[in-house]
Amino acid sequence: MAIHSIFPTNIYVKDFDLDDSFTATLKLFSKHLVAMKEAQGENYNNITNDASSIFAEANMLECPELRQLRDMFIEGFADLAESYDVNTITREELANPKLWTSSDKLTYMKTGDYKACHTHSLSYAYGIFYFDDIDNDKDGGELILHDPKFSSQDHFSCAKTHHIPTKKNRMVIAPNYLWHEVSKYSGSEDRIGIVLSCDSNLDYFRSQNPV
Repeated sequence: MAIHSIFPTNIYVKDFDLDDSFTATLKLFSKHLVAMKEAQGENYNNITNDASSIFAEANMLECPELRQLRDMFIEGFADLAESYDVNTITREELANPKLWTSSDKLTYMKTGDYKACHTHSLSYAYGIFYFDDIDNDKDGGELILHDPKFSSQDHFSCAKTHHIPTKKNRMVIAPNYLWHEVSKYSGSEDRIGIVLSCDSNLDYFRSQNPV
């Protein structure tokens, strides 16, 4: 074959078949965490943009569904890592809680909110889990991934963006270098999800835990 595809970018998109009560409990607990932080005087923008230790042990004890969700994220990170020819991080390392730092946050979007184009440069990969179905054609709030080459030419080029609809119980994971944004949201209900990044402290972890 004369044509070869090089430097492919793999992403992980999985729609989980979960009981409605599972997602409803996660959503309610997430709202509870936000309400607690607001009661303590924290700014809404800081709550939704800063790491918040959602998967802290105390929270997972109070809400066991969080622990299950964290494990779902870890499996997704491992599956994506193993999809690449060059990969040194193991599934066992990803499953070790000592490897994880406070890289999780709630992603709340109110009417008029949007997320500008960005990457997660201090992580290996990032992921998000959605609590609700959103009609992105009507209300916006759609995840848009950008071709990492950022090529400006129209010839000898593929599509420059890839849109992923917001779907209940959908998990999306991508490598850290994949630029992404979320279009302006105009829905009446808050658009809520949980973001978890696979932080790049693997070298330190290995130095402290030699084989």
